[in-house]
Amino acid sequence: MSFNREDSSRSTFSQNGMSMDSLDLLHQSGSDGDFTPLASNSEYASYFKQLKEVLGHLLECFPETAENKVTEERISRRFVEKLSFTLSALRLKYMFRSDGERPLWIDVTESGFPNHLEMSELEVDLQRRDSVLRELPPQSILKRTLVDEIFQRKEDPLPVLRDLASRSYFEKLEERCLFRQFTEGDLFCLLENTEVRRYLYSFGCYDFRSNRPYIHFLTFDQDVSAPRLEERGANYEEFLNAVRSEGGRAPDVGLLAMSLDEALESIHPKTLKRICLGPLYSRVLLKDRTPNAADPREEYMQQLLLRFGRRKEDFVLLLTEEVVFSKRQEVSRSVFSPKGRVREVFSITESDPETLARKASAVQHYFLLPHELLQHVEPQTGIRIADFAKAKKLSIDSLGKIHGL
Repeated sequence: MSFNREDSSRSTFSQNGMSMDSLDLLHQSGSDGDFTPLASNSEYASYFKQLKEVLGHLLECFPETAENKVTEERISRRFVEKLSFTLSALRLKYMFRSDGERPLWIDVTESGFPNHLEMSELEVDLQRRDSVLRELPPQSILKRTLVDEIFQRKEDPLPVLRDLASRSYFEKLEERCLFRQFTEGDLFCLLENTEVRRYLYSFGCYDFRSNRPYIHFLTFDQDVSAPRLEERGANYEEFLNAVRSEGGRAPDVGLLAMSLDEALESIHPKTLKRICLGPLYSRVLLKDRTPNAADPREEYMQQLLLRFGRRKEDFVLLLTEEVVFSKRQEVSRSVFSPKGRVREVFSITESDPETLARKASAVQHYFLLPHELLQHVEPQTGIRIADFAKAKKLSIDSLGKIHGL
């Protein structure tokens, strides 16, 4: 029995108010930039093996401990685990695609991760999960059919393999396990006094412009006169809707903090920290690619990996940490708020062009790479990562241990 994915390759999106299906987007974009397809099974295998290895090393940067669960390391680890689980599901989705179905799209330049439209389609697949699983035979029947056909035909029966991969894919689509376009995190009450309650809320998003995953940590005060957010009432839904609306598209970190301050009268953001995962550069993604002349960083990465990388799986993962914090409060009055409304005044470091551009108080870059590659980043080798001269280096030794944390 062969499963038809309800023509999932012709999913429809909207651009500039006009209807446009996914194949049209691919044809317009060509084989470059953020719509680069993977053309063969060997490329799929290499790419997903790469992602699994990279995220496995990234997890080591956030070690599991027995400490209080309200730690950024523990929370970050949960989001990375969800991202890894989601990408493993995408691997199943495209493992045995049929002729005519579009390939997986990845962004080899600005991201190294799948294009955001893959995450949009995952949301659609999540909605139709139960109905699809009702149509597919159980795994036990599919596996028995697979064995029977192998013995009879002496070759791999692709329709059965396709159905088995599809079943495994849809079974993986559990909301609580996925990193989605917007991913809810945890809410913790840190302290309470006679005026405010202080909370920490975490959330993730997959940005549609950069095709990169982001992890956020929002520390804020809530007026004690408002109902407690942990009661999950109407005010919690209002809070969640504001965070989803403003934070689901990864604007400048300072603009996001100001938007949340504006949207919720009883909520006062104090600190917003964001970690961007990517771009990811690797031999797998860059070996047959002409560097983009407009992005010198890409050329540096390609030289570093192709000249000094010893393994096909060698990579460099860039991480960016942005923080914005409130330096004081002011009361603003208007015709709509004659009694005044408390507003946060956020600290934007204007002396640094990067923090000013990002509307941030501070920005820190990291790069994660094998230790052997790190030896060739120093100035005397002639290979420099210009924008990341002040970045913190996290290197991986031959045993997989992370150095530089």
